[in-house]
Amino acid sequence: MLLISLLVMNKYSYNITEIKEPFFIFLSFFSFVFLFYFEKKRNIRIARLDLVLLALPLFSIIMLPFLRYHSFALHYVQISLSATMMYFSLRMIKPERLLSAFEVIGVLSAVYGILLYYEVDLFRLYPVPTGIRPPSFYGNSNFFAALLIPFILISLTKYFLAEGIRMRVLHLLFIGAESYALFLTRTRAAFVGLIPVLIAFLIIILIWKKRLWTRFIPLAVIAIAVLLIVPPDYWGRIRSMTDIGKGTPMFRVYTWNSSLQIIKDNPMGVGPGNFRAYYPEYKSKQIFLFEGKHNAETIHAHSDPIESAVDLGILGFALYLFMFIGFFFFFFRASSVAMKADREKTAISLLGVNLGLMGLMLDNLFSVNSKWLSSIIVIYLLLALGSAYAARIYKRKWSIRVGPLFLIALALIGGFLLFLSVRRYHSSLILNKAIARSKDGLALRSRKHVNRAKGSFIKAQELYKKALRYDPNNIIARYFTGTLLQDLYISTQDEEHLREAIKAYEHLQKLSEHYVQVHFLKGRTYYYLREYKKALYEFELYLHQDPVDLEVYKMMIDIYNRTGQVEKKKKLLSELGTEIELDLKIKPDRAELFRILEFAYMETNEPYTIIKTYEGLIPDIQNIKAKELAITRLSAFYATYDIERGIGYFSNTDIPDINNEMIVRKLKEINEAGK
Repeated sequence: MLLISLLVMNKYSYNITEIKEPFFIFLSFFSFVFLFYFEKKRNIRIARLDLVLLALPLFSIIMLPFLRYHSFALHYVQISLSATMMYFSLRMIKPERLLSAFEVIGVLSAVYGILLYYEVDLFRLYPVPTGIRPPSFYGNSNFFAALLIPFILISLTKYFLAEGIRMRVLHLLFIGAESYALFLTRTRAAFVGLIPVLIAFLIIILIWKKRLWTRFIPLAVIAIAVLLIVPPDYWGRIRSMTDIGKGTPMFRVYTWNSSLQIIKDNPMGVGPGNFRAYYPEYKSKQIFLFEGKHNAETIHAHSDPIESAVDLGILGFALYLFMFIGFFFFFFRASSVAMKADREKTAISLLGVNLGLMGLMLDNLFSVNSKWLSSIIVIYLLLALGSAYAARIYKRKWSIRVGPLFLIALALIGGFLLFLSVRRYHSSLILNKAIARSKDGLALRSRKHVNRAKGSFIKAQELYKKALRYDPNNIIARYFTGTLLQDLYISTQDEEHLREAIKAYEHLQKLSEHYVQVHFLKGRTYYYLREYKKALYEFELYLHQDPVDLEVYKMMIDIYNRTGQVEKKKKLLSELGTEIELDLKIKPDRAELFRILEFAYMETNEPYTIIKTYEGLIPDIQNIKAKELAITRLSAFYATYDIERGIGYFSNTDIPDINNEMIVRKLKEINEAGK
């Protein structure tokens, strides 16, 4: 079950609406029925912590009727229920076997991640090179890095329990592969989770069994070997954590502050998975400075506890904390008792499982992993493993009889959830085909094949409609349907397509009113329809969420020109120029800011303001490519507006980190412009 759930994937499979979800739901419920009925294990023995674990999905179900948005919540409720069934199922399996299977999955994931780093994709999951941050089987490098924490702890556990030099060497190699893969992800939060639990594990082992100190030496050799082969660019990423004022840590600070405002306004919670529906309304405009435009559409709090507090409210968050903290203390106490009773293997195994889970949750303080299926599988697997080991030390308090009626009810619930999941999966498959058709249409239109492009768009439209029949609440399908209709309008100039697009966006807003891009899309549609008042309203809302979209500023200025709103145009450009200058002082290495700055000042015929701004910024820019871009733009303005000033600047100014050849080349270009 675990191998299928974790390894049967495609590029986007970390998303819970993809292929893993139906597999996971079916196998979770099937394994529960099989283990408790066909294996004649008719009693579920439970303890107080099991009740808390059960309370979380039940609490989410109780919330459902009171929620503003249901589409995201239903996804998380069914995954939560399935994960709970998996917990009770796996707890019945012999934990030693499960521990070994867990280690095998970790090693397979690590090796595949390393291969991806070197652009070797054995399973062809990724159609293009994955770059420097391998995602392994999980579709995302952050999820992969988080899951490597418990994988490393389990391999470490097996190493200290291994008998015979061959098995020790094997587990050492596993530890080395997983550690190296973790470095390749360049994910800092994972090391925040790993380092403290790794130190705690080694100290406790040394206290419990001083005779095991000799095993620390080979471990140190492996650690040194991994550090020696780590790519050098990783250390620069580590150092960037210290740049609090201008670095990515500020992105999280702004995100967390906005999330806390949601909690303040919604103390009872917004519903499981609904963080993304509320967050854009609260998001700080400064966020884009620290992550760039690629993260302007962030839909998570970048902290699992904070997002859980937003989703579940005060009561649900209390259950969330009580469950994890309770399991941590329970497992640690059980491992201590086992060691005192000379049950060394149980004690060390339980310690490794517990600290692996703890490291994963420490990572989650700075990222959101437990909201995604790959991570949920691992979290509940670790809970089940720890619970199975702890059951050898402590007897559970109560038993619940599993009878035929219970299994029938469970089968009905599982069947219904599987039905919803399969429909969503089928919708996603059709949606991927529709998006591919849309891209074909855009490519054909760029090559001036108008009729063929129109044919591709029409076929894509049919596929979008089919995807929505299977899943009417598919937000992504609604989004792309509206975009496609705009493309059809460009090809046919039929305004009826635009009016249909508005309907698609309005339906999208019913599902998630504050979906990040919907205001831009509606605004652009109204712009094409020449309904300028409505377009401006949508653009203003959108710019609160993504203030670095040059296309929107151009459309707004065009609207002001067409409608004769001269003063509003001047005010927008003045405020935009001032704001971008301030933003550049915070993050002078954001290339998109240069384009907006030039647009703002050139629209008001102020090229000398641009020159002065660039001259002041260039010494502070740390990113070499951004500095070269700023120098290139500055030299172009010199060549056009002030040749003498340009010659003086490049002749007499020392610019750190810039190759002299580039300075000479720019000086030559300015001289040529003067001639």
